Amino acid sequence: MYVEACRGLGESLVGDKPGQSLSFTVLKEAALQEATNQGLKVQQCKVNSYPNKPIELITGNGFMFRSDSNSEDLPGFAGAGLFDSYAMEDETIKRVSYSQDKIFNDNQFRQSFMKKVGQIGELIENAYEGFPQDIEGCYSDDGKFFVVQTRP
Repeated sequence: MYVEACRGLGESLVGDKPGQSLSFTVLKEAALQEATNQGLKVQQCKVNSYPNKPIELITGNGFMFRSDSNSEDLPGFAGAGLFDSYAMEDETIKRVSYSQDKIFNDNQFRQSFMKKVGQIGELIENAYEGFPQDIEGCYSDDGKFFVVQTRP
């Protein structure tokens, strides 16, 4: 499973903003179990790149919402690329300091975060009869994960 994550609103990740997100792969439980049974030593979670995006986009207490730009979906694409994001409040640009960021400097937290994201992904994929999903979600600093969208 391939994952990208960054601080701030989703637009910080998918928009044309400078820098890289945290990129990592998570080996699904079945694959991990099979490798273990074969006596192979594998990592369940592996960092591909550390984040270096210099800014994050945030809003106060507002919400993001999506606007369908042409009122129809393309068959098999579940609206991919047909939507624009709008914040209820103006976005604020905030500089990111990774020196104090747990995802960057706390290996135990990072491993736990990556494993949990992988578990959520597997649960959702299993709910859709094993069909691979494109999942978008959020993590709050109080330790809660939120799934905001999934599509084939």
